[in-house]
Amino acid sequence: MTAPRVYITYTAGGGGHRSVASALSQQLQSAYGWEVVLVNPYRDMGPYVDIFRILTGQRAEDLYNRLLRHFFPTYVPYPFFHVFYSLIRLNRAIYGWKAVQKMAEYWRRECPDLVVSVMPLINDLLAKSLELATAGTRLVTVMTDYDECTSGMWISPPLPYVICPSQRALQRAARRGHPPEKILSAPGIIVAPEFYEDSAAYKSEQRERLGLVRGIPAGLVMFGRQGASRLLNVARVMTRAQYPVQLIFVCGHDDQTADAIRALPTNYHKVVFGFVSDVHRHMAAADFFVGKPGPSSIAEALARGLPMILDFGWRTMLQDRYNAQWAADRGVAVLNRSMRKLPDSIRTLLDRYDQYSSAARTASTGKALFDVAAMLERYVAGARVRSN
Repeated sequence: MTAPRVYITYTAGGGGHRSVASALSQQLQSAYGWEVVLVNPYRDMGPYVDIFRILTGQRAEDLYNRLLRHFFPTYVPYPFFHVFYSLIRLNRAIYGWKAVQKMAEYWRRECPDLVVSVMPLINDLLAKSLELATAGTRLVTVMTDYDECTSGMWISPPLPYVICPSQRALQRAARRGHPPEKILSAPGIIVAPEFYEDSAAYKSEQRERLGLVRGIPAGLVMFGRQGASRLLNVARVMTRAQYPVQLIFVCGHDDQTADAIRALPTNYHKVVFGFVSDVHRHMAAADFFVGKPGPSSIAEALARGLPMILDFGWRTMLQDRYNAQWAADRGVAVLNRSMRKLPDSIRTLLDRYDQYSSAARTASTGKALFDVAAMLERYVAGARVRSN
């Protein structure tokens, strides 16, 4: 029997969707020998009419990443997301059927056995395109947020299957009318397998590699793989605070901010990086995490057993707000309401470090990557049995 041909759709907006797609692809190939293809519908399925490109000259993904790097969550309030999302809805209303037809043409050429989506906003269009193109191929949506921030972002009936990473998402899918047998539960957000390695075995080695000082708590500061100018604010505030801590800054693709932090005189020890491909090793060297409440960052920190200080205020992006609340409710994160209060938030976490650290080690007991891959394998095996 030939290996299943599986397509995983993702978006390049932010870094989390691509990371989940890559991790799931590796697991499906190594564990089950499947043929897996990663597809960005906005770029790989032929010309896609994009109202953002018409208005600004930039793709929606590129504009979103630019906002992440230079504005979110520093200057633009979260209500701006409603404007962004309204333009997405307008784009769907004008060009949605054309997008469905383009995607259907792609599926007819490629003939997938299964399509797995790890991206929001267009899952209903993906499902319609598969119905139009093939009789037997189905879509499975794997949520990469702990819940959706607005109606239809992830859960758009009639999706065939949806895999939910939280109890709230499961309840939302049920309220939307999904049949119970098509709502599946995952123990959190997918992260790459290296985040599940036992970091205690080489924590000292990583701290020495980074030149960290013994006996002083170390925080990993990261605001997503695109980076953000807010990192520089963290560096400045902690200098004024004169608090006994050392910080590892990972600035992603934002080289300008990385250079500014390196040049900043500080009264604490700091190590500054741009984009790194081994975030799991930097997390192994740290005692806590500081950053925005992106779902992948939260899941990676939990897999490493790191308690968190998460940015949370009126500037926090709408799609990240429940992620932060989810982490706080489980006792793994301190929510930092303003940048000037960051030293106090760090002090709060370190004063009760054992409590927060213990909660972080137990909050994500499952390994979502392996569980989701096993669900997909059972689905494909069952589909093949029914077709024979």
